[in-house]
Amino acid sequence: MDTLQDLAAPRDHRANTRWFEWGLLSALLLACVVALSAARSFEHIDLALTDQLSRLSTQPISEEIVIVAIDDKSLAEIGRWPWARHTHATVIEQITAANPKAIGLDLILVEPGHASTADDHLLGEAIARNGRVVLPLVLQDRLGDGTLSRSEPAAALAAAAAALGHIHLEIDPDGIVRSTFLREGDGDRWWDHFAVALLRVGGFALPAELPGQRAPVSPTARTPEAGTWYRDHWAQIPYAGPPGSVVRVSYADVLQGRVPPETFAQKYVLVGATASGMGDAYATPRSGEAELMPGVEIAANVVNALL
Repeated sequence: MDTLQDLAAPRDHRANTRWFEWGLLSALLLACVVALSAARSFEHIDLALTDQLSRLSTQPISEEIVIVAIDDKSLAEIGRWPWARHTHATVIEQITAANPKAIGLDLILVEPGHASTADDHLLGEAIARNGRVVLPLVLQDRLGDGTLSRSEPAAALAAAAAALGHIHLEIDPDGIVRSTFLREGDGDRWWDHFAVALLRVGGFALPAELPGQRAPVSPTARTPEAGTWYRDHWAQIPYAGPPGSVVRVSYADVLQGRVPPETFAQKYVLVGATASGMGDAYATPRSGEAELMPGVEIAANVVNALL
């Protein structure tokens, strides 16, 4: 007959084994946590060093670039956003009269105008008369289910534009925009970045091979899959300075004819939102505390770097 001590021995052994297994598992999990934390720490250090170097580097701002800013002053004078598209047509006409190299209208105009189809017609005519206007295309979650699809400007406007360009930016895990892709598409069709398209339309001689890190060639790149969006020529953005470094004039002043024509003569003109509350602003390595850079100025920095 087994004694109580004999019966307890296997149970003690199983308990010890179980504790050993749990201890080993805990140690492995702890090691994984430490490794992942270290990787994130190294990534943060790397990003911080990159940001510091970008602040120390000097990148002159080209005198060929000017931003027409939809600023707080413009909202106060013209009224609540969105504005009727004949208003944009008037501004395009004002700039066109000064003979710019090209105009980048950095506004999402994917739906027909709400006022009337005549509004789209007026804006389309102004764009066509200029002949060197670039409009943006975007990826949008139209159905709200996380599926992104390409959205181009309203048909009347897209037909009048000299080119379309994407305005997508890369937002790093820490929420800062440091890079973008100079070409994107669905595999069958490709679109230049908005800044690249603006320079092409303006006659700037870009290299045959765009700068930036190339995407790896893969079977899926050769045979595009439906619904897949491809990106190529990944490039860091060498910001020329903090927000507000690129020359700006107020949209309202342009609309009212208060800006001298020579401001736009032979310039790359980017029209876009800078007003607080319009949502198109991002943290950059050159941003100060709580200071964001409007998307139109980030595009201007890409133009500046390519120039």
